[in-house]
Amino acid sequence: MVSLILSFAFVGVQVVWTPATAEEVEGQEQDVALYLYTYNGIGRLHTMETGGHGDAEQVGIQPGSSVFFALNLSLQANLPVNSWRTEVGFHIYLYANSADFNSGHLNLYVRDGTTMTGGDVLASGDMNIPTVIQTNNGENVDIFWEDDYGPTHSFASGNYIVLELENDGDNAVNLELDSGKSGEAPSRLMTSTNPVRDI
Repeated sequence: MVSLILSFAFVGVQVVWTPATAEEVEGQEQDVALYLYTYNGIGRLHTMETGGHGDAEQVGIQPGSSVFFALNLSLQANLPVNSWRTEVGFHIYLYANSADFNSGHLNLYVRDGTTMTGGDVLASGDMNIPTVIQTNNGENVDIFWEDDYGPTHSFASGNYIVLELENDGDNAVNLELDSGKSGEAPSRLMTSTNPVRDI
């Protein structure tokens, strides 16, 4: 039921939750996965643990460019998030390879946006990407709060959680998408939120 409530908030269905006491909504934060997918060339995020969403199994990130992933619809209520871990805003799992025999590199930014491709940078990190011949291409890293943010943040109703992946390397990166929780390439952004409070 809790995951269903959270899913409704992310896909644009407003859910009204009236807790009996404040204690019932404190300390119930959960780790929530936002899976990466694309549709009509637009990067998006969803909470569904099944794969096969969107219209592409991978996306290429050219050198010097960024791709953005954001919630399919803007938030329908304020969404408070806590640190993933101490001093860590978010966590990410990416399944990707460089397009050639040299390793790649991505900068990672989590933004609070009024659009699907912008907004204030809340947290940042980076990731090395294995070469094209490496089959074990799953990497995960922490994304740390920026100086002016954390240890909590509230995304306002009407805003988007936005993930930017910036290729600052010399070669293209091929990112695998949307195989779902049990698939071979479950690329996902992780956050910690209380799914029963105001969503």
